[in-house]
Amino acid sequence: MMAYDSQGISLQTTHAKIKMRIQELLPFRWRGRRIAVHWQSFHDDGMVPFTTVMAGNSYGKPNQHYWWRAHIPNLPGEQPVLRVVLDEGTAGGSEALVYVNDQVMQGLDSHHSEVLLHGSGPWNVALNVWTGWREGVRTLAESAILLQDPVGDRLYWMLSVAESVLDQLDSSNPDYFWFLQGLDQAVRYIDWRAPGSNEFYQSLATARDYWYRYRSQRGLQKPPITVHAVGHAHIDVAWLWQTIHTKGKAIRTFANQLQLLQQYPEYHFAQSQPQLYAWVKENAPELWQNIQQMVADGQWEPLGALWVEADCNLSSGESLVRQILYGTEFFEKEFGRQTLVAWLPDTFGFTAALPQILFRSGIKHFVTSKLSWNQLNSFPFDTFVWGGLDGSKVLAYFLTMPSLVIPPMHSTYNGRLTTDAIWDTWRLYEPKEGTSDLLAAFGWGDGGGGPTRDMIEMGEQLNGLPVVPQINFGTVKNFFEILESRMQEGWKPPMWHGDLYLELHRGTFTSQGRTKKANRDMEHLLHNAEFLLVRAWLEQGLPYPKDQLEVAWKTVLRNQFHDILPGSATAEVYHDTTVEYQETRKMIDELLRTEDPQLVKQSNPVRYQITNTLSCERSEVIFIPWNGSEDITVARAGHGIIPSQRVTRQDGTVGFLAFVQNIPAFGGVAIELAEAKTQESYASHNLLRIDLNRIESPFLVIQLNNYGAIRSIFDKRAQREIIPNGKVANRFRIFEDKPLRNDAWEIEPFYEEKFWDVTQRIQCKVIETGPLRGIVEQQWKYRDSLITQRMIVYGHESRIDFETLVDWHEHQQLLKVEFPVDIQSAWVRSDIQFGNVMRPVHRNTSWEWAHFESLMHAWVVLPEADYGVALLNNGKYGYDVQPERLRLTLLKSGIYPDPTADQGLHQFTYAFMPYQGDFLKGSVHHVAQRLNVPCVVWPSIRACDTPSLVSVDARNVWIDTIKMGERVSGLVVRLYEYGGMRQTCTVYAGFAFCDVTEVNLMEKELLTGSLEKLDHRTFRFVIKPYEIRTFLIRVPEECE
Repeated sequence: MMAYDSQGISLQTTHAKIKMRIQELLPFRWRGRRIAVHWQSFHDDGMVPFTTVMAGNSYGKPNQHYWWRAHIPNLPGEQPVLRVVLDEGTAGGSEALVYVNDQVMQGLDSHHSEVLLHGSGPWNVALNVWTGWREGVRTLAESAILLQDPVGDRLYWMLSVAESVLDQLDSSNPDYFWFLQGLDQAVRYIDWRAPGSNEFYQSLATARDYWYRYRSQRGLQKPPITVHAVGHAHIDVAWLWQTIHTKGKAIRTFANQLQLLQQYPEYHFAQSQPQLYAWVKENAPELWQNIQQMVADGQWEPLGALWVEADCNLSSGESLVRQILYGTEFFEKEFGRQTLVAWLPDTFGFTAALPQILFRSGIKHFVTSKLSWNQLNSFPFDTFVWGGLDGSKVLAYFLTMPSLVIPPMHSTYNGRLTTDAIWDTWRLYEPKEGTSDLLAAFGWGDGGGGPTRDMIEMGEQLNGLPVVPQINFGTVKNFFEILESRMQEGWKPPMWHGDLYLELHRGTFTSQGRTKKANRDMEHLLHNAEFLLVRAWLEQGLPYPKDQLEVAWKTVLRNQFHDILPGSATAEVYHDTTVEYQETRKMIDELLRTEDPQLVKQSNPVRYQITNTLSCERSEVIFIPWNGSEDITVARAGHGIIPSQRVTRQDGTVGFLAFVQNIPAFGGVAIELAEAKTQESYASHNLLRIDLNRIESPFLVIQLNNYGAIRSIFDKRAQREIIPNGKVANRFRIFEDKPLRNDAWEIEPFYEEKFWDVTQRIQCKVIETGPLRGIVEQQWKYRDSLITQRMIVYGHESRIDFETLVDWHEHQQLLKVEFPVDIQSAWVRSDIQFGNVMRPVHRNTSWEWAHFESLMHAWVVLPEADYGVALLNNGKYGYDVQPERLRLTLLKSGIYPDPTADQGLHQFTYAFMPYQGDFLKGSVHHVAQRLNVPCVVWPSIRACDTPSLVSVDARNVWIDTIKMGERVSGLVVRLYEYGGMRQTCTVYAGFAFCDVTEVNLMEKELLTGSLEKLDHRTFRFVIKPYEIRTFLIRVPEECE
C-alpha cells in the first residue's frame, strides 16, 4: 500500500524528489569557471615535446609511457582542484603519478581523478603517465581546474549520505519519516531560481544550517554495532600487469594515501606486503620519510606478516616461514613495529599447517575474505579460533563487507563505505553472539589506488547520523585487541580444525605447470645451497653468503604471490618469472662453484662428490655424467667397484648409473671413474626382465595393453594384484575444461561429463634392460600434442617412475593420469607443508563433494591397514580420489588471462609405488623426497666420504632445513614430526658445538623443558605429533 503525507503526496514521490534535488547539487560542489588544462606531451625520456593533449584527444596505446607538463597560473583566494580523467574506460586504463612543483603529490587512475593544489600558485604540474594494459586507444576524458565551494561540497555530502540511509529504511519504519521530513525541508531551502548565483550559494548555506540543527535535535541513537573501518589498498604484485608496473602502482597508491592522511587526521590506512614498501623505498625515496612519520604517528599501519600475500596451498612450509621471517624483519627494521596479523584476504585457500607456522612465528591473528566465495557450502563462522595439525591456535577473522561488483554477495577486501555495505557487513556476519565489533577494509584495490576522499566523507557523515552502525576509523591491531578483551571477559569463539579449503579456484593447483615445477625446483635448490654453504663454512671456513641467499629467497617468495604461482596471471608475468628463476639459479650455481672444472677433468681417476642433502640415509641409483670412454669402472673411493650401467637420459645427457649404498643423511660419499683394467660383468646379477609389453623386477610384474596402459601390476612380495580386473592404470584421460568464468582459476564440477582417452600409441621401445634399472619408452599422439614417457623400474625398490615429456598444443583441455587400484580404504593421506592430512575418498556430504579436486605436495597414499599404494610426483599438486582410484592432474591449458597457458614442452616425473605396512614402514615420505631432491653430484678433486652433518634417530622426524641464522649467529636446524606420534628423539651433530637453544621460526629464543644437551655433539627432546621445532646451534668460536 502506498503511503501519503498530509497534503496527499505519496512518500515515494517525496523521496524521489529529494534524490533528484541532491543529484542536481553535484555540479555545484564547484563554483565559478572551469579552466581547461592543456598538456605538453613528451616521450618517456621527458626531453622533447611532440604534441599537445587536451580533453577529447586520443594519446596512446596500451603499455606506453609519457610525460605531460602544464603550467597553472596563480589563483589567489581560491581552492583549486585539478581534475584529470585520463581515460573513458575503467579497469586497465591509464594511470599517472602527479608532480607539483617537482614534488610527488599523488596518483591518478580511474577512481582517483582530483588533485588538491595547495597554496596560491603558480603550479608547474607534471604527469608521469602509463597507459595501462587494457586494449584500445586512450582518450583524455577531462582536464580542467575546478574551484571548490566548501558550502556546496559539504551540503552535497551531508544530504546524499542521509538520503542513502533513507534508501535502506522501510517506509513503515518511524526513522524513515524522520529522515524524509528533514531532507525534504532541507532541499526546500535551496533556491533554484538562479543556480550558481550568490543567492543560490547563500540558500545552500541555509539548507546546511537547517540540517545541522535538525540532526542535532534528534541525537545519534545508534545501534550497538561498531564497524572498524580501515583504509586499505589491495595491490596485486602481478596479475594482468607485470611487477615493473606494480612498482608504479605502489608509488601512486602510497602517495594518494599520504595526501588523505594529511587531510583527514581521524583516517587510518593499513597496507600489507613488505615487498611493495621495499619498491617504494627504492624508487620513491621522497615519499619514504613521510610514510615513516605516518607510521610513527599511528595513522599508517604496516600490515600483514608475509613478504607478499602468498599462495598458501603450493608454497612449501619453509617458503611460508621465509615469507614471515623476511616480512616481519623488514617492518621491524624500517618502522620499529611488530605485526601480529597475517593479512591474506585474496589467497585461494589455506593449508592446515598454517596455524602452527603463524603461531611459532609470533603471529596471533589471521584475516581473509576468500572463503565467502565458496561454491557450495557457506563457512559457518566469521570469527573463530583456527587450530592446526599440532594443536596450535590463532584467532581468525573473515571480512564480511560485501562486494558491490562480484555477484552473489561475496565479501571483499575492496569495500565501499556506503550505507548498504555497512549494514550488510553486520547482516552477513556470523555468529552474532559474543561481539558486535566488526572489521571492514575499504578502498579501491587489486590494481591499488586505495580509498578516495569520497569514501572518507561518506564515513564521516554516516557517523553523524542515527540508525546506522558506528564507524570507527581505526587499525586492525586495535580491532583484534578488542576481540581479545571480549575473550578475556569470557567470550569463546567457535573452533575450526584443519585446512581452510576454498570451494573454488581448484584449477590453480595445476595452471601454468612450468612455473609450479620451477618453483618447487627453486625451493629445493635453496634448500641444497643453504646446507652446502653451511658445510663449507664449518669445514673450510668459507664465508656464508647471507645477503645473496636473501636476494634469491626474495625472488622465489615474490613469485609465490597468489596470482603468480597459482597460474592466474598474464603471459608476460610468466616470461618475467622464467627469467628471474634463471638468473637466480645462475647466482646460486656461482655461489656453489668452488673448483676449476678443467682441473677436475685432468685428474685421474676422475672423482665425484655425491652429497645427500636429505634427512634420510639413501641407497639408490645415481646418475654420473660422463661423455668419455665407455671402458670405465665406477668405484666407491677406497671401497671397491660398485654396480654401474651406461645410459643416455631423456634429455640426451650421457653417463653412468651407479648403485650407491648408505649415503648418510646430510653427508656424502666419493665416487671414482677410471679406465677398466679388468672387465667385471653384472649381467649375471640382472634381475630385471624388460620386454615391450611385460616388465619384471624383483618386486613387481607389470603388463601393458595394446596401447601402452598398464593392465596388471602384480606385487611379488605381497602376492597380490593391484589393478582391478578389467581396469587399466597409467591411462591419460583428457577432459573438456570450459569453466563458466575465470578460465585459469576454475575446474568446474561438471568437468567429468566429457572426456577422451589417449590411446594412439605411435612408438614403444626398450631403452634399458638393467642391471640397475630397465626402461620402456612409449609415445602417444593426441590431436596436435605428443606425450613421450619412459617407464622405469629398478632392481632395488618397488617404485615405478614415469619420466614424462609432454609437447602440449591443446586449449581448454585438462590432462589427468589415473590409477585404479584394488585397495579398500575410506581415506587418503596427502603430503602437505610440514606434515600430512587425511581426507575421505567418498562424497557423502556436501563438504566432501566440494573437495572433488584436492591438493598434495610430494605424495598421496591410499592405504589399507597393512598395505597401500603411493602416487608420488616432483612438481604437480592437484589430484582427485574416489574409492579404488587415484588420479593425478597434469596440465590445464586455460585461455584467460593467458591465451598461451601451458603450451609447449613440459617435463616432469610421477611415480607409483606399492608398499607393505603403514606409510611410515613403507618409507613413502623418504622415497618421495628422494624423487624430488636427487643427490648433488659434482666432480671434485677433493671428493671424499663425509659423515652426516646433522641427523636424527627417529624415522618419523624429518630435518627440513639447515642454514645459518638470519637474526642471530649460529646454525639453525629445523625439523618436524610427520607420523602423528609423540616421541623422544636424539639429534646428532657431525661437529662439536658449545650451545644449543630452541628458538621459534623467527629465530627468537624460547624456553623449553624438553631440550637436553647430552654432550658436545648430541641433544635430545620430546616432540609431539606434527610439531615443527627449530634449534640454534653455536660452535665454540661463537660462544667465546
